[in-house]
Amino acid sequence: MITIYTDGTITSNPGGTGRGGWIRVGEDQVHLTKIYSGPTNTNNRMELMGIIDALINQPDDSEITIFTDSQYCVKVFKKPGISSRNRGLVMCLKEAALLHKNVIVKWVRGHDGNKYNEMVDKAIKIRRELKRKKRTEAKRS
Repeated sequence: MITIYTDGTITSNPGGTGRGGWIRVGEDQVHLTKIYSGPTNTNNRMELMGIIDALINQPDDSEITIFTDSQYCVKVFKKPGISSRNRGLVMCLKEAALLHKNVIVKWVRGHDGNKYNEMVDKAIKIRRELKRKKRTEAKRS
């Protein structure tokens, strides 16, 4: 059984720049998705991206438990069919889950001291701050 914690964040909701991330329990490396931005970007989309990226980067036919602090993602995953909001990402999420024997998505309270949830959240925010500083320095040059 593979256990993964995911998260997503955005600079302003909606329309900001964001990314998702995930960590596999037993590893120390947090994996981050690429940066996404645009007027339709939302925190929910970044949360979905973190889960999708985690699923497609595990060996096929795995048994996976994913913990997320997004109640939206848990509801979307458990609901049959495809919701109209974030339709494309929800389809990707459900297709990525089909690569595996079993995928369970569970909710964990965010910012509540859970080691892995905090690691993913912190890594995403640090990376965002580093990118922001780099852009600011480039503008000054």
